[in-house]
Amino acid sequence: MSSLSSSQGAIRFGDFDVDTRSGELRKQGLRIKLQVQPFQVLQILLEHAGNVVTREELRKRIWPADTFVDFDQGLNNAVKKLRDALADDAENPSFIETISKRGYRFISLVEELGNGARTPLIAPSDDAGLTNGKITLAVLPFENLGPDPELDYLGLGLTEELTTQLGGLDPEKLSVIARVSVMQFKEREESAAQIGRTLKVDYLLSGSVRSVAGHLRVSAQLIRARDESLLWTSTYDQEAIDVLAIERDVGHAIANEVSLKLSVRQPRGAQHTGTLSPDAQNSYLKGRYYSTQESTAGLNLAIALFEESIRLARGFAPSYAGLAAAYVRLGHWLALPPKQSFPQAKLVALQALDLDDALAEAYTALADVLFLHEWSWNEAESNYQRALRLNPSSAQTLRSYAGFLLATKRHGESSMLTRRAQTTDPSSIYLSAFSAAQLYCTRQYAQSIEAAKRTLATDPGCSTAHLFLGLAYVQIGCFEEALRELKEAVTSVGLKSRQAHVAYALAVCGRVEQAEYILRELQEDSKSSYVSPWLFATVYAGLGRKDQAFDCLEECYRQREHDLVFSNVWPQFDGLRSDSRWNNLMRRIRLPSTG
Repeated sequence: MSSLSSSQGAIRFGDFDVDTRSGELRKQGLRIKLQVQPFQVLQILLEHAGNVVTREELRKRIWPADTFVDFDQGLNNAVKKLRDALADDAENPSFIETISKRGYRFISLVEELGNGARTPLIAPSDDAGLTNGKITLAVLPFENLGPDPELDYLGLGLTEELTTQLGGLDPEKLSVIARVSVMQFKEREESAAQIGRTLKVDYLLSGSVRSVAGHLRVSAQLIRARDESLLWTSTYDQEAIDVLAIERDVGHAIANEVSLKLSVRQPRGAQHTGTLSPDAQNSYLKGRYYSTQESTAGLNLAIALFEESIRLARGFAPSYAGLAAAYVRLGHWLALPPKQSFPQAKLVALQALDLDDALAEAYTALADVLFLHEWSWNEAESNYQRALRLNPSSAQTLRSYAGFLLATKRHGESSMLTRRAQTTDPSSIYLSAFSAAQLYCTRQYAQSIEAAKRTLATDPGCSTAHLFLGLAYVQIGCFEEALRELKEAVTSVGLKSRQAHVAYALAVCGRVEQAEYILRELQEDSKSSYVSPWLFATVYAGLGRKDQAFDCLEECYRQREHDLVFSNVWPQFDGLRSDSRWNNLMRRIRLPSTG
């Protein structure tokens, strides 16, 4: 998280405003009495928002060496008075987190106020919906009215592209609901008012697309949700299929109609859309469509389509960005060896940014590689933050950044970003399941079980929810329930390698022979297809075979296996952490110190 400069004058967090020049703290305009030292502690924590400030650093700043006082008692009193002024609970903090034996961290969202404008370091969220004075909009699935159902990709690709484009138009004024949450309305007949209430949005963009014999017609309409007023409608009808130019025009028209005073700049990559061939556009839009499929087959097809689009139009940056994101996902799913998926993702992400340095998706893909594969932690975080500045509405960037924060044990910030992503994508099953994963990794097993069950109540086939429900059951000793859920996690996603989690559960509950049988099967499979050594490590950890577990983790290190970055928060490895080899491994992947 970015830090504030010590010279900054006006700062806001929650309901509080801080004027560092006058030394005043106000809540909703009313001044809060705060003594000098507690205010100094607050100012220093705000300067380093999101980062740990050690007790020693506070001593040097507030109590110089020639000051003869009981420092520990003085600091404890100052922090207590500060928490009292903020009505903050030390056990369940909203603002100031205690880092045991080290110091404190300011965990709330912080905004700099300058020249009357608010500049969020990480834009704030509201669990009740996207508020903060922003206009909220959802792009509903564009309906394919053509005779060929195979051309559904055209309407869905257009939906995806408009969502991405509008999300980056003016982040300070406009928030756009993610595509996943609006897909539930693809075949449901509900009024605009009902959809608006469900998604908590002000405006809806709906439309249709028809493609017949090379002729394209796109119709779009902007509707105010609360009274279902039609504010704007337009039809694009042309012989030359230039879908991407239409997306750009529609985005500008919508911005004008909702009275946004935008300063929309066309990224350098967009200058190529006017000459993009119909075949290149179709390949790109099909790639977008298949890249949203939750299957390795869909991602492999998306990669082929993006590569075809690049072959036909080498100067079109979004194709490179989509390709990079697809390679990251294949690597994340363990469908490709890490040294094959992540370097390729980085290569094409950098190519995308060379063509257009304002593509949020490319920065996110690059950050994922830096985090998951190269272990360049600071550089990864900088790229996540750059992506969010370009498109604060990107649920994918928010979720990826939340995963980064989870791996570094910045759990409060990770949960905060997940909640913010859920306001952007309120119906996302993936985000709901990720919440269960976060709770599991923070040893909140009962809450993880409840979160996973809520997810499965909405989508009984969600593999990730079955996985973390099963793993949480293991931790509380409900082994039959655990095995049922973990086996479902294997069948629902079609990844046989997930049998390793079943073997881990069998090992923990004492059914060693069955665990070893699955282990031998996976070892045989690894001769012909990729099976991550990290999965073998989890089984050996469950069997209590530390040496073999560490051998597998060392192989993870050699292969730069991405799951290694999450090992420090996974409960499966709790039995290994007291071994000196564990700290040595974490040091070599340059895991940031988290107290």
